[in-house]
Amino acid sequence: MLTIPPPIFRRHHKAKGASVDSPAPPPPPPVGPPILLSGLYSDSEWVRLTFDRAVNIDAIEAYYFDVFDPHNGILFEGNSGATLIAPETVEIILEIIAPWSGSQTLLNAAAGNGIVSAIDASPWAGVSGFVLEE
Repeated sequence: MLTIPPPIFRRHHKAKGASVDSPAPPPPPPVGPPILLSGLYSDSEWVRLTFDRAVNIDAIEAYYFDVFDPHNGILFEGNSGATLIAPETVEIILEIIAPWSGSQTLLNAAAGNGIVSAIDASPWAGVSGFVLEE
């Protein structure tokens, strides 16, 4: 009589270079108040602020922002116009407030200005004497 041996279990090997683990999850979004990375001033028109994360400007108080322009000898203040140009970039329209003299184009933004993190609503504290690009 003929005896048939039982089948041999064969392991299937995965292809070379294939990963057993799933890809690492993306890092969590930053929390806490936004950090101002750069500021750009357009002569007598607007100031554009870029932060390290997305911001919310629903409650912005544009008049909390002052720009000191030494070239024109004028102090500007934000008026009611502010626009979110990109998730992390705000543009504030300026209006003339008073004469001013100095050597650098500077930004002052008071606390309570209404810019908050879009992630956790942490308020931006503002700045004093931040040198603007032109």
